[in-house]
Amino acid sequence: VYADPLRIRKGVVKGPYLDNRAGVWNGVRTLERCRDVAVLFTVGEEHGLRGGYVAARLLWEEFGIRRALISDITWDTVYIHIG
Repeated sequence: VYADPLRIRKGVVKGPYLDNRAGVWNGVRTLERCRDVAVLFTVGEEHGLRGGYVAARLLWEEFGIRRALISDITWDTVYIHIG
């Protein structure tokens, strides 16, 4: 993520790369709050999903982790609607 500062006005956060920034924040908070957890950050989710596949295989083969929670941040905005 480029070092472009976030702007917060009236409780609304604005800035570039918010999906990546929120994903990192979510991962860090998970590490702070949970025991026995692994957090991985991947790339390529928009094209091919290769990063997620490689990460899942690594967690399974190297650490025996069989369950996962995938956190992919998507915003509901004027231009993008959830669902």
